[in-house]
Formats: sequence, C-alpha cells, structure tokens
Amino acid sequence: MEQIIGLASDHAGFQMKQHVKHYLELHGMAYRDFGTFTPDSCDYPDFAHPLGYAVEAGTCPLAIALCGSGEGIGITLNKHQGVRAAICWRPEIAALSRQHNNANVLVLPARFINEDTATSIMDAFFAASFEGGRHERRVAKIPLPCPPGQSAARLRLSTYMASLTSRKKTARARPHGFFKGRFKKNTRPFPKKRKNICRIQKNDVPLQRNSQQGGLAQLARALAWHARGHR
Repeated sequence: MEQIIGLASDHAGFQMKQHVKHYLELHGMAYRDFGTFTPDSCDYPDFAHPLGYAVEAGTCPLAIALCGSGEGIGITLNKHQGVRAAICWRPEIAALSRQHNNANVLVLPARFINEDTATSIMDAFFAASFEGGRHERRVAKIPLPCPPGQSAARLRLSTYMASLTSRKKTARARPHGFFKGRFKKNTRPFPKKRKNICRIQKNDVPLQRNSQQGGLAQLARALAWHARGHR
C-alpha cells in the first residue's frame, strides 16, 4: 500500500508548502493536503488538528507541517498522543529526530529557511529511520500515562473537558476597570431613581410628590376636586 504524506500549514507556510508538494511529486510520494489552501490569514490549529488525527489513525504515517516559526503548529500537533512533531531547521536535526525520537511529523519554520535548506531537511528526514534500542524505551514514555483504572479514551475526554473549563474561566475574567464608562450603566443592581410622579388616571393631572406629606395633600385635593363634579 502506498504511503501517504500528510501536509498542513497556515498562511505563513503556504508558499513553502508549494515547494514541499513539488518535492514530493518529484520523488513519487503521494500526499494529502489538510490546508490551508490560500495565502489568506488563518489559524494554524484549524489545520493542525485534522492532520494530527490522520497521523494518529495511521492514514498518514508521516507528515510535514509548516508555519512561520514552526512553533505554533508544532505545539498544536504535539497535543495529540500519537504525534511526535519535530521542528527542524537543519538537516542534522531532522535526521536525529527520526533516529532518536521516531518523529512522525516534520515541522518546518517557513519564514526562517529557504527552499534549498527545506529540500536538504526533507532529504535527511526521509532517509533516516528509527534506531530503536534505548531510544525505543524513551519514546514509549512520551505519551501521557493513564491514571490507574482510567482508559486512554477517558483520559482524552477528561483532558478535553479540563481545557473547556479553562476557556470558560478565561472568558469570565475581565481586565481591571472593564465596567467603567459605558458598561457601568448595565451593571447597576437597581434602575436609576426617577422623579416620583403620580397621575390621576381619568384626567391625567400630573401631581409632583416632593415629599410624602406634600404628595398626600395634593392627592387629597385632587380627589376632592373630582368629587365636586369637575370631570
């Protein structure tokens, strides 16, 4: 079965990804591009996560990911338990990442290397293979271990729920003075006090109540006025 190389990048790595595609085509390697597909500004996690799932599932046993520095997309990919993404800016590092760390994703810092350097890095990455031995023991310890009595699926779910809780706490947090200015009006516990105006419903006579005693006196005079037939 032909091995498919996974590809993913953000806008900063889009141009270099075209060179990577050309390299793979020259070497007769099939690939699957998970995006982005335009040089417009975008968010690298939107493309890193689908690639990470494909690597974990074995659909793409090896992959190449690119962003400006390589850091953002590399950090995102390494959130996946089955992904070992290595940021490489020299061929020697690319070879070692395969030999010692069994890296399955090559991450290229597109803004800091040229096409010739990218070519030599890819040559070294694909030419090298995992040496095993003492490195195999170390690589086996990389995935997050499950607590006793907890399955790997439950661990992934609890990690995901913890990340959601963290996001909610961040969303609730507000900088100092956030409710000053125009926001202050919306945070009053009670509506603003208005002038208390009583009205006789029938003839709509306004009665200003400056105090409780004055208001009652005015109300009594108005009722007497109406009782005398002035309607």
